[in-house]
Amino acid sequence: CNYCTSTSGSGQCIEGRDNHCLLHLTNPKECLDAPPSVCNEACRVLLQKGAAIGLIEAPLFCDSDTPACYHQKRKSSTLNNYVDHTLTAVKRETANMKLFHYVIHSNSPFSVSENSYFLEFINYIWPSYVPPTHYVLLHTIMDSEYAQVSIEEIDRLKKRQRLTLLFDG
Repeated sequence: CNYCTSTSGSGQCIEGRDNHCLLHLTNPKECLDAPPSVCNEACRVLLQKGAAIGLIEAPLFCDSDTPACYHQKRKSSTLNNYVDHTLTAVKRETANMKLFHYVIHSNSPFSVSENSYFLEFINYIWPSYVPPTHYVLLHTIMDSEYAQVSIEEIDRLKKRQRLTLLFDG
């Protein structure tokens, strides 16, 4: 790391794969001497690498316990909604993010995306969708989500006039 010195921490030698360098720069506990602009830029690069398309404008937290999609009524539709069309890049990335949120919030292992029964289920309900591997979920999508949440939290905290920050552990 260009910002770590021999006295500040243990981040001098970082491998260049799997976003190690970017994750190191975004963690203030590991890279103490990195300027905030570098940390923010590393978060933005992680966000772009994860390609969180269409979810950047979405709110981080919901006001109610049940999502708004549960309150919508089904509309009568044409046969086109029942035909399996090829996925666009935006739909594929949105589906990947929704799968990631399912895995995180259900406390399921990342390897569930490679389970043969899960793959059979996905192929049955949506044949053109190929779910991401556990490696992509863990390294690309999670890093993107981490960067997005970090940016939103930093922006939210900048608006505060009085702040008490406690760390436990």
